[in-house]
Amino acid sequence: MASYGNIEYVGEDEAPPSAIEEGTYHSKAYVDNHVASLLRDANKKRLTLEDFKKKRSKDFEEIFGSAADEEKKRKEYRKMLDAEREAKLSGKKDKKDKKKSKKKKKKKKR
Repeated sequence: MASYGNIEYVGEDEAPPSAIEEGTYHSKAYVDNHVASLLRDANKKRLTLEDFKKKRSKDFEEIFGSAADEEKKRKEYRKMLDAEREAKLSGKKDKKDKKKSKKKKKKKKR
């Protein structure tokens, strides 16, 4: 009986009952094929993060937009919020002034 790590195999048709119950039994052909695929994958050249960013930069811009566009949108939104706040604050002062002037007019009439 041979083993690779925690994977045991004996023969094509001979599986120990404990291995079958644990789910750790695989045939010799499967284990050899799996090891070969792991070695084949280990030798592949993988992209670095910089290469990936270069390759997918157009996709990122389509999905998320560019950083410059985001900055412009944030500034425009901030200006809109500031204008709304100013309008609301100045409107409250105007209302208070109007109420005071109405009260003064009523007092003068009496």
